[in-house]
Amino acid sequence: MNAVIEVQDLITRYSDAINRRDWEVVKSVFAPDGTWESLGPPVFAFAGPDVGPGIRSLVEPARFFVQMNSPALIEINGDRATARSTIFEKGEYPPGAIAAFDGRFESFGIYSDVLHLRTDGWRFTKRTFSFLSMTVDPTPASTSNT
Repeated sequence: MNAVIEVQDLITRYSDAINRRDWEVVKSVFAPDGTWESLGPPVFAFAGPDVGPGIRSLVEPARFFVQMNSPALIEINGDRATARSTIFEKGEYPPGAIAAFDGRFESFGIYSDVLHLRTDGWRFTKRTFSFLSMTVDPTPASTSNT
């Protein structure tokens, strides 16, 4: 398989795993010393073995959470790659679960990635999410008209 296709597949598997809440796959797409962060507000950062559990702690409390990614712009340089993709997320959190997301939310952002080819394939070594916009509606879906 071509390296660009392999990297795109990894990015797609990440979003699919988030949507299905498959935390083993989420953990597996990162290098053991990889990092994940969101530049906000809100700001979150996880490194090494805390990446998988950290991401899980943000998504698991949601009543629902969907992430859709655009095809990435990918550049390969030997065993290193960079990628950038636009993300749309929508979800709903119960009150108090994660203060920044109380209620229904929609966000757009950009993932900027650094990946390395390892013996087990391409893995994220750094994933950075930058929010472009976020809207939070504190009205629970069960009481709204939409």
